[in-house]
Amino acid sequence: MNRMTSSYVFVPMAMAAAAAHAEVSPLTERGPADGFIEVMAGGPESAEGLGGYDCEGWISRSDPSFVLDHAGSGGPLAVLVSEDGGVDTTLAVETPSGAWRCADDGHDHRPLLVIDEYELEAGEYRVHVGTYDLRDAGSPATLGIAELNRDGWESRDPDTTLPTGFAGADPVETSAIAGGFTDASTLRTGDCVGYVSSGSPDYAFAWEGPAGSGVRLLVESEVDTTLVVQTPSGEWLCDDDSGPDVNQPAIDVRSLEEGTYQVWIGTYHLVDFGSEAAFAIHQGISDGDAPLHGLELVSSGTGFVVSGAGHVLTNEHMVDGCDALTVGRNARSAAEARVVATNGGADLAILQFDAQHWTSVAVFRSNLPLRLGEEIAVLGFPGDENHGPTFTTGVISNLIGFEGGLQELQHNAEIRDGSSGSPIVDRAGHVVGIVTGSLSNGSGDGDAPVNVGYGTRGSVAQAFLQAHAVPFEQAVSEVELSWPDIAEALISHTVIVRCYE
Repeated sequence: MNRMTSSYVFVPMAMAAAAAHAEVSPLTERGPADGFIEVMAGGPESAEGLGGYDCEGWISRSDPSFVLDHAGSGGPLAVLVSEDGGVDTTLAVETPSGAWRCADDGHDHRPLLVIDEYELEAGEYRVHVGTYDLRDAGSPATLGIAELNRDGWESRDPDTTLPTGFAGADPVETSAIAGGFTDASTLRTGDCVGYVSSGSPDYAFAWEGPAGSGVRLLVESEVDTTLVVQTPSGEWLCDDDSGPDVNQPAIDVRSLEEGTYQVWIGTYHLVDFGSEAAFAIHQGISDGDAPLHGLELVSSGTGFVVSGAGHVLTNEHMVDGCDALTVGRNARSAAEARVVATNGGADLAILQFDAQHWTSVAVFRSNLPLRLGEEIAVLGFPGDENHGPTFTTGVISNLIGFEGGLQELQHNAEIRDGSSGSPIVDRAGHVVGIVTGSLSNGSGDGDAPVNVGYGTRGSVAQAFLQAHAVPFEQAVSEVELSWPDIAEALISHTVIVRCYE
């Protein structure tokens, strides 16, 4: 079990009378076993105003949950509530100089506070775990404190050597504990996210077979995980959400090189560290441009998942004439789909695929008519997966569609070839339309963006789904979300639709 070097000492307040500044083991990299402290959250006094606008909840100022005696040096200091029994908790920390630092919702109402190394002071940090609601005072919670590493990557001997052709052992699977205290974004590649162990990797495997073989590395967990891999030549490979399920990372190594691969399984949110995960190595990689059942890929567009049973809504013109179809976020997650129903007049089609691991579906707006000038956003896959999902914003520029179509709407969000079937959503992230096409830009370049787009109204799509007994979700659009939050939600249920002939 790898432990971090500590430049501080834990002092549980319940132990203070018996042993002032008694040392408690710091958090470990491999799981929340012996470094977390069980505390009682909340108190009779409001924390509002202690540290300015960001302090919330109720605490007991005279009776902190924990006292931390810090040397004033080392890496960034993370203070977090790992478990709160479902109670909305807060954090308030009084620094040695008397200033207050506070946090409310880091993830799932669990607060997280990070004090950077240049802000660290020598002396006592008085840590208060509060409750957002006064009525929850006295609830149990689990407090953790850790130093965040930003270097110190190590390696380990391989746990296994992959046999050539996997010799019937496909996939190779193992369990793991996800997360750690090293910020993965500090890697040279710059595209790594999440928190991983800075000690020995979670797993290592060797390859001694011929070059050219490919594998897919996949993580499954109940929390949002990330994946970091170092190849034998020292290259870093990172992923967050490319797996078949939302929040599931996957990395394809298309041509294995001889040597040992080091694998770190991270958590996107620091407070999820110590969560259980499963890691698998699958033989073979599907290529999105490769033939399917001897058929050639002829076009691709966009669709979005509307039910947990794997129903996908897209355009009729996207599936017309196709001998086979696949849907997925990328080539790795592509699954064959069948056509359930089409409506050429509304340019709509319902597909269905095996959605055994799918958890996120689109939500349609159930209230309010569309308004001229209303803000909308579109997320689609122009350029297939090679360019990733594209998110653009605009407004509803006309309540009548192309050539006076009353079932359509017009918008000015930029779209390109491949955006057909993309969801059009409002500021609550609810579907109000489906992209069907755009005016030609007149340049002959179908990939150039244009700002006169058309879509079938969401109300028409809902009626189409109801007519074919396809379940879908509706909600009232009341609360406006930020564009980044809307984009993140759309990515979780928007897919590439590929047509083969």
